[in-house]
Amino acid sequence: MVPKVLVTIAPVWRQKYKIFHLSTIIRRKGNKVECLNNIAEEWIDDPEALKRTCGYRFLQTLAY
Repeated sequence: MVPKVLVTIAPVWRQKYKIFHLSTIIRRKGNKVECLNNIAEEWIDDPEALKRTCGYRFLQTLAY
């Protein structure tokens, strides 16, 4: 036998859980980096060039 409290709370909890995960997925898509400004002050929008630039700048910050 399932307690009455769980029967009444479960649907509300599932709905809040679903809304939380949907909003997280939408936020994740909005936080995507599409362009970066490199050292030569040029905008980079090529995905492979973005990976190289990010890796290079990350290693620069570790060196200091």
